[in-house]
Amino acid sequence: MRQLVIGDIHGCFAELEALLDAAGLCADDEIIALGDILDRGPSSLDTFEFFATHRHARSLLGNHERKHIRSYRRELRPALSQVITRAEIGEARYPEVVRMLDTWPRLVELRGALLVHGFVIPELPLMDQPETVLVGTLTGEERVRRADGRPWYERYRGPELLIVGHHDYLGTGQPLIVPRSSEPRVIGLDTSCCHGRALTGIVLPDMRFVSVRSRRNYWAEHKNTHAELESDEAALTLEQTDALVAKLASEPELAPTAAERLGRLRAYQQEADEFCDWLLALATEEHERIVAKLAALPRLEPCGVSEQARRYSELIDNRALAPMLHAARKGRLSRESLRASLTDRAQLQRLAKRLREPHDRAPVSGQHETATGPRRETS
Repeated sequence: MRQLVIGDIHGCFAELEALLDAAGLCADDEIIALGDILDRGPSSLDTFEFFATHRHARSLLGNHERKHIRSYRRELRPALSQVITRAEIGEARYPEVVRMLDTWPRLVELRGALLVHGFVIPELPLMDQPETVLVGTLTGEERVRRADGRPWYERYRGPELLIVGHHDYLGTGQPLIVPRSSEPRVIGLDTSCCHGRALTGIVLPDMRFVSVRSRRNYWAEHKNTHAELESDEAALTLEQTDALVAKLASEPELAPTAAERLGRLRAYQQEADEFCDWLLALATEEHERIVAKLAALPRLEPCGVSEQARRYSELIDNRALAPMLHAARKGRLSRESLRASLTDRAQLQRLAKRLREPHDRAPVSGQHETATGPRRETS
């Protein structure tokens, strides 16, 4: 019986199928993934189903699977790739998937070969290797670093061939091969399939490499498609908030973290709408007061538009309201215009603070502010 050991698949199911075809396996040959079969690619659920149901297939636990387990337990906040994959799997199925992931091995010993997803600490016996190192977490990576900067895989002296995934060490679409005499000592099989490079495996005991090219940079596409899920809520404009609320509300089922986010965004919408209503009433009342004062002043003949604006400006008591009052003078003030002028939550809060400060007499002429603060260019 042979074993096909495969580097990080990351949801690239089409490439997995192509690699299996290229390997030319027999019916009883075994397929072993080194972990990180989920996230970033387009078909995480199909990839999981393959390794969960195929009689001769199994996978190690990678750091991405471990993140799913820990974020489900609320031990850490999920990254964008976990949020996307959880939505793909669906809330009805996700708890079962997480439970199965937690049963996957952290290392696999074959005849003459040791498989882990991440690293080993070369100076430690196998039985003493921490899970964070074997699985490849950031904490584990810190533990394998040495002050002299020498890579961990160059220090490995174990008797077995060590095969790992996790890092695309060369960045060329080719596997890392660290020699020992005439044979490899360490092989790194991650060749960044989800980033558009390749999916790579090795057939044991033949020591035959198999590789297929990735169809495209899936993770770049996913990040662009789902960028709003990762954005800072405090930096969202009202328009972006409205779009994100509509997107989340249209989903048939939401993960708890996404449902919590939807609740926060709706609360921000309500806060902004109430603020705009209050601001409209305040600006309208102030505008009517100024118009009444102007009517009581002696008329100037002739009185052009610029002179009217100057006289109007002189009667503004609260300079934070100036942009809105000039919009009212021109007949352009509305709830919709106020809402459109709000950029982010921080500016809303700054404006509210300024409006509570009586007789803010900052000069009006020459200022370049929107209703919510300094104007920012967007591209």
